[in-house]
Amino acid sequence: PDEYEYGSAFDYESDFDFSIVSSVLYDKLVKEFNTWKSEYKNGDITPKSSVQESYWEKNLNKHIPHQIKWNFIDSNLICEYYPITISINRALENFRKRLKNTDFEGQANRTKKIRIYKNWKAFIDHRLFSIKKLKEELKNS
Repeated sequence: PDEYEYGSAFDYESDFDFSIVSSVLYDKLVKEFNTWKSEYKNGDITPKSSVQESYWEKNLNKHIPHQIKWNFIDSNLICEYYPITISINRALENFRKRLKNTDFEGQANRTKKIRIYKNWKAFIDHRLFSIKKLKEELKNS
């Protein structure tokens, strides 16, 4: 969620972010990330626009390497040229479509990501980090 929404009660304007704990899936995404990075560096694939290039640069050089250090990856940050990434993002899109014409239709366009954790320790560590950060923000507000 956005910073100002962090810790807010769930309502019809809230979004859904999903977590999957799977070392197999995580390892496959790391492999896809490394393939993407190599193919981009070698000029085998190129972004379609300057905006996309900016996102690719940030995701390849900053966001995803940082996430890998924490043993998770947001699938939406990897370009959709690779089968596992495509499959995960397609599942998220199917979920969005299923929300249409339900009580949660408002969340359909706000659902942002599926985060894949390498193991339960990584998941718990990240949740604890988020809780500590929220606690500090509440203390300072």
